[in-house]
Parts: sequence; C-alpha cells; structure tokens
Amino acid sequence: GFFHEETAFAAAHGSGLTGARAACLIKTHGFAKATNAVLSALSIGTQAGVVLIAFDDLTGSHSDNALDGARMLDASELPWERLDPSRTYAQVQEAFVRSEQMQLPVAILANCKDITLQTQWEPRTYSEKKTALERKPHSRIACPPMATFQRKVLDSKLQKSDAWKSFRADPQLTIPEQLPPMLQATATSYAPIFEEFKKIARGNSDAICAGDAGTSSLFGFAPFHCVDFCSYMGGSTALALGAWMGGTKECWAVTGDFSFTAAGHLGLLEARLRDAPLKLLILDNARAAATGNQPVPRAALKLLLAGYADHVQEISSQDSPQKIAQALQRARDSQTLAIVVARVT
Repeated sequence: GFFHEETAFAAAHGSGLTGARAACLIKTHGFAKATNAVLSALSIGTQAGVVLIAFDDLTGSHSDNALDGARMLDASELPWERLDPSRTYAQVQEAFVRSEQMQLPVAILANCKDITLQTQWEPRTYSEKKTALERKPHSRIACPPMATFQRKVLDSKLQKSDAWKSFRADPQLTIPEQLPPMLQATATSYAPIFEEFKKIARGNSDAICAGDAGTSSLFGFAPFHCVDFCSYMGGSTALALGAWMGGTKECWAVTGDFSFTAAGHLGLLEARLRDAPLKLLILDNARAAATGNQPVPRAALKLLLAGYADHVQEISSQDSPQKIAQALQRARDSQTLAIVVARVT
C-alpha cells in the first residue's frame, strides 16, 4: 500500500503510460485526495490499461463521513460504471479493455458492503504483453501550451470517437523560443543542465523520464526531448516509481524545487521504502517560476532531503559541462536511489 492516494494513483498511471497494466484500489475519500492526479491523467491519457476501483461508503461506517462517490466520479469526468458483484471478475477485465480502447483511465465504483460477498467465476486469459513506450510530448506532457489540444482529444475520447487519433497539435512547440518571456528566461537558465541531461539520460533508449508541471517539463519538446510525460505538480517521482514497478529498469524524475516541495517528496518516500533505484534531478532556483515567481525557501528543500543525504549530490548551472555530465553519469550508474540537486542562477 501507499501512504497517499494521489501518489498511489500516479504510480498506477506511470505504469500504464509505460505500457504495463495497473490498478489502484481506494475508498471514495481516497479518490477525493487522488483527484488531482486523476484530472491530469485524463489530459494525457494512458497506453496500457489503468483501472481505479473505488469503494463507496454511503453510511460512513469505515470513513470519517459519508460521501457520494458517484457524484465525485461524475464531476471528475472519469469514465466509470458501478460494480455488479455477480460479475466482479469479468467486469474488472472488461474495464482494462475499455481503458486501452479509450486510452484513458477508467473506474469501477463498488459498494464497500459488497466486498465480503462470494461468487462463482471462471479464470480467463488475455494478452499481458507490455507495449513499447510511445514518446508523444504534445499528448503526454500536461502544460498550458498544450491544454486546448489535450482537451480536444479528451472530448473526442469521452464521446467514444476515434477522431482524436488524427488530431495534430498546433503549434509545434520549440524550447525556449516559443515560450512566453518569463518562462523563456527560466528555460534559458535551465538549458546548461538539460544540454548534458539529454546526452546522459537519453543514452539508453529504453529509459524513461517523468516530469512535473512547470518549466522543467517543457524540455520534453524540441529540440531537447528530455521528458516523456508529465501530469500534476509533484507527480514526477510517483510516475517514475510506477514505471519502475511496471518493469522499466532505468527511470528518471525531473522536477523543480517548488513541485518537489509541494508533493514530489511523497513519491520519493515510497520509492525509498521499496528500494527503487530512481534517478531524480531537482532544478533549484528558489522560486516557482511557472506560477508567478513566488519564493521557495531553500531551507524547505534541505529539510525534505535530509533523510536522503547519502543519495544526494549537488551541482550548479554555472559548473562546467564536464562537471554537470559527471554528476548525471554517476546518478545513472548508481544501483540505488540517486538525487542530483542543480542550483540554477
């Protein structure tokens, strides 16, 4: 189990994005906490099936209060259906097929009182072959420049139409030239790090890199192509963990100091508890560049990383390309968790 439902769902989503089926089981209270990750997952879709099984507790017998899970699922726009206890086994399998047809996560809403019921079932077999990762930054990176395009795709999927498969993003984003002036300045300051990152982290074509909502994930676009997918702010570590749990051996997470402080540390804790050899790059510029330049106290980042001190190395955007590359290569070669904090000026 996971400590936080948002992280649990994001890990399942990370597995699905990299082509391995995954399920997430939570109560409706947990769904309320996971909704941030769910909404972003609807924007960027999935590749393999991702099924969320939510347990409704309308009497509040196992929860702090009684919530109506159906209303929450309707409001989220997540495709869902109620569980028929007599068809549980078949219904779950059908949900995975539906998820892969729509390329969206789907949900099943179960009544918590039904989980003790017994039924007859016959085992079924179906293909469990993992599909190859599709690198489609315009579809897989949630960010303001792609929001309208991704909404158009989602609407088509929800209408059960295949028209979305022929949609093309416009414009074709190029970094940093096509960014707003403020973000362009931030991206330019990150560029020395990503110039070396793309050489090291992309040295293995099977490696994946999960990003966080913010300027750093825009380096998934041309000409860098450093990030494969990005959902919500703080989700990079959980997405990368899910990819690793789904069978991907080399998994990177790229995040800014604000995103990591907001929620990224939740996924890092889960990764450490599972001895997952994730590689984490944190861009530390002491501000939230994508949301208005709010200051981020460096003391906060230091406190959150204190428990991982043996896994941390620090570099600066002012360092030589060779020094930056050496730090990233050490992280890649590590057989355990490796964290690179890049101070950006």
